[in-house]
Amino acid sequence: KPPVPLRPALHALKTHVIALKELTPRERFAERAPFPVTTPMRLGVVPIGTADGMLWLHAGRVLVRGHAAPIVGSPSLEHTRIDLTGVPDAAVGDEVVIIGRQGDLEIAAAEVASRRHLGLHHVATTVGPRVPRVYISASSRG
Repeated sequence: KPPVPLRPALHALKTHVIALKELTPRERFAERAPFPVTTPMRLGVVPIGTADGMLWLHAGRVLVRGHAAPIVGSPSLEHTRIDLTGVPDAAVGDEVVIIGRQGDLEIAAAEVASRRHLGLHHVATTVGPRVPRVYISASSRG
């Protein structure tokens, strides 16, 4: 028998930028900051955090406007911070890809699983219940 053609169950995990802030390097209280700011930084906030499984669901970066943007610090309960310094045109409302493809770049679920030392099935089942799902059929994927 020929092998059964399988497709990934998790096609993409996406969100959007909800806030932007320009940060400057700081010395005062730097030891209490959640992450170091040693050069000017354009910080973005996305509405997905550890309550949604984000602690295990990222590869250390996300995709915004076709560029990779590093995740800064650890995700909080409901939000994750991203460094948008390298994406100067980024704006509130922009799509943020945590898993999936954007332009020529891709963050595959298999990469997330490898970086987090998880089985691939754990990536799909770790997405929290607050994250909306969009179900697609094989015929609609092309």
